[in-house]
Amino acid sequence: MSDFLAHWPLGYVEHHRADEPGLITEASCHFLFVDGDFLGDESDDGELGLMLRRVPVEALFLLTETDEESEGCIRAALGDTPVYKLKSQIQLHAVLNLLAHVSCGFSLSCVDWADVRRCLDQGELFEQRAETGFPYDSVPLAVYKAVCDLEQRAHDQGGQIGALVLTLLGGGDISMEHFGAASRMLQGLDGDPVVMVQTNLNEGATPGYHLFATLTPAWSQTREGLDLPSFLS
Repeated sequence: MSDFLAHWPLGYVEHHRADEPGLITEASCHFLFVDGDFLGDESDDGELGLMLRRVPVEALFLLTETDEESEGCIRAALGDTPVYKLKSQIQLHAVLNLLAHVSCGFSLSCVDWADVRRCLDQGELFEQRAETGFPYDSVPLAVYKAVCDLEQRAHDQGGQIGALVLTLLGGGDISMEHFGAASRMLQGLDGDPVVMVQTNLNEGATPGYHLFATLTPAWSQTREGLDLPSFLS
C-alpha cells in the first residue's frame, strides 16, 4: 500500500495503517486491505472486529488465504459489507489502481462504488492493463489490443471476461469522439461482460488508459445448456 501511494501522482487517495494513532473514523469511502498478520483473531472482539467498529468500511480485501471457518467469522463481523480475496500482488495492484481512479479528477461519465462493486462481483480473478504517453488518436487501438490480450488470458484459463472498467487518462483535452471510439472497443465480447467507461482528467496529465478486468473462472460460469435439474442450475 505504501509503495502504491508513493508512486500514485494524482491525489484523492490516503493510506492509513490499522494501528495508526488517531485513525480517521469518518470519510467518504474506506477500503480495508487485510493481510495474515492482522487476522490473528477474527472474532467480533478481535482486532478486526474492533477495527470495523471504529471505521466505516465499504469493502474488505483479504490478502491471504483463510480457511472457511475464519472467513465465515469475517463475513459475520462485516454483515452486508462485501469481502474479496486477492490471491497475488498482481491482483492487489489491479484493484488498488481501479479504486484510486474512481472519483479522481474530472470524468465525462459517472462511475461510483456501486458500479465498481458490480464489476468486482462478476468473477474472482482481477487483472489490469495500462499505457500512457501517446496521442488520444492512438488510445482506441491500444485499448483494443489490451482487450484482446485479456480475452486470451481468460480463455487460456477456460473462463471469460466478466467485467471491464476503462479509465481514459489525460489533461482534459480529450474529445467525445475519442471517448466514444475507446468505448466501442469494449463492445461485442464473448459472454456480454459488464462494461464501465470513465475518464480521470487532471491538468498536465499524460494521455493514456487504465483497463481493469474481472475474469470469470471456468468452474463458476453459467450452467446454461447443461440440462441440469432446476435445483442444480
